[in-house]
Amino acid sequence: GSKDITIDTVDGGTIGEKAIAIIRLNGSTFDLVKSRGFASVENKGGGQIEFTLSEGAPDTDYGIVCTGTSNRADAVSLQEREDFARTNTKFRLMGAFGGDNTQGAYTPQICTVVVYY
Repeated sequence: GSKDITIDTVDGGTIGEKAIAIIRLNGSTFDLVKSRGFASVENKGGGQIEFTLSEGAPDTDYGIVCTGTSNRADAVSLQEREDFARTNTKFRLMGAFGGDNTQGAYTPQICTVVVYY
């Protein structure tokens, strides 16, 4: 079965999955395949995806785990946008190639984004 996984922290609190989204981008087409814990997931264009949590995190120090997959020559790496100020309910990710600043299509077949706090 799939139950929540929690991790005890030094101060006695726990860390657990709070939100998950599985999305598909294909050119100008954007599909939200599955989602839990997000009020909205929006394709802002140019490889940018904006996520709004259903419930605010206690602070802005939440973790974000992102994966993308494609068997084509598409970018599949997701990073948080440096020029977008994260809040306790909203963050924006950007699809990108490796560290060489190469520009290109960000159309992975499937992306998974998980938020922990």
